[in-house]
Amino acid sequence: MIYKILIGLVGILAQTYLFYFSDQNQFDTICVPFFIAFLFYLHVVVESIESTNNLYFWIKIGFLIRVIGLFSFPNLSDDIYRYWWDGHLLTMGLNPFEYTPSELMAHVYLPFDKEQLTIIFPLLNSPNYYSVYPPFAQFIFSLGALIAGKNVFLFSFALKFILICVDGGIIYFLIRLLRILSLPAFMAICYFMHPLVMTEINGNVHLESFVVLFTLMAVYFVLKLEYLKSGVTLGLAVMTKLVPILLVPLFLHWKHIKSNILFLIGLGVICLSFIPFLFTFYHHLMSSIKLFFVQFEFNSSFYSLIEHYFISEKNYEWQKLTSLILMVCFILGTLVILIRHFILFRSQDFNINAAWILIFMYLICSSTVHPWYLIPLLALGMLSYPMTSIVWSVLSVLSYIKFDQTFFDHYSALKWIEYLITLSVFMYELIQLKRNKKGAMTIAP
Repeated sequence: MIYKILIGLVGILAQTYLFYFSDQNQFDTICVPFFIAFLFYLHVVVESIESTNNLYFWIKIGFLIRVIGLFSFPNLSDDIYRYWWDGHLLTMGLNPFEYTPSELMAHVYLPFDKEQLTIIFPLLNSPNYYSVYPPFAQFIFSLGALIAGKNVFLFSFALKFILICVDGGIIYFLIRLLRILSLPAFMAICYFMHPLVMTEINGNVHLESFVVLFTLMAVYFVLKLEYLKSGVTLGLAVMTKLVPILLVPLFLHWKHIKSNILFLIGLGVICLSFIPFLFTFYHHLMSSIKLFFVQFEFNSSFYSLIEHYFISEKNYEWQKLTSLILMVCFILGTLVILIRHFILFRSQDFNINAAWILIFMYLICSSTVHPWYLIPLLALGMLSYPMTSIVWSVLSVLSYIKFDQTFFDHYSALKWIEYLITLSVFMYELIQLKRNKKGAMTIAP
């Protein structure tokens, strides 16, 4: 027991350092404690494999670590300021999709006190862009603003408390899904205790945990033949971050028309419930997303390769089409997966492997892959392709080297190490899956 406590203290201290003392511009303050936390994580996984009692002990430790992080302020991302901004606009009765922050600050006659907005405005990372956060995310921001008032630190605390509650829901539904699918329960710990999850969700207040919770619930309700609830929860996932919309076709069944109707009603009701936002949301969000994919690049794989090739060939017109080329590749890949699923295999079941592959392809084709973008992939990976999910989510932290001028020259090399290892592990898992003749992991209605 003493040994277990000492190991726990080391892990808690490493994660606490990440919460309170890591600095985005100092890579060593991120990398060293993160990989110490990862070694602790590996020990926890081994302990959980050995005994179910250990599993629940480490879940308690995981919640303890999250509570410790409640009082820290996000130090690896400045997204918190945009959350605060959007949330306060809603509490003032303003649509956060209607104005960019720059437009709002230039508007002299808006009927509210701009004093606090003036303080936060210089801290925003994209003041000339419309908000890219869908309506349910805006609801969470406004809830935090109502709880915390104008205090940004209390706003962060409120969101972190909400996210801890969400983590409770995630561990509940993940364990239930693992049991139903006859998968080992320790896989829940592989997600819950992962240092990336705690650092990016509970430290930096990213909302991917809502996406994880609602997506897992959608899968769970499909298993329970509760198609309306499945549609509602997937709709909430889409209204938090748009990526889960890629999974919608996999929830549909060629021969089960009634279940399709119920699912689509649930999905549609949630989307339509945010109708006050939808017109400006769609119009302005699309413009921001277009600029985001064209003008920004971070930790990309194929995007970097293709863009570098066009630049080396001095073919600058084609360089501008890099995002479009990858979008076409992704659409074609998606069609191949859906054709295999619905036509070649004539599957009427939800295909977890296909769901994971769709998200994986999306990330591989993206121009921007921040570490927290991998968290939904990691959660689905506990049901499919766990090795690739865990390895990539760990290696993604190397991308923070880009913010440190001391080590910036090593950014490109580390990025390709990240992707070469990730793709190698993926190919290994894919071969093993076919060799074992397990086919796609499905959930039958």
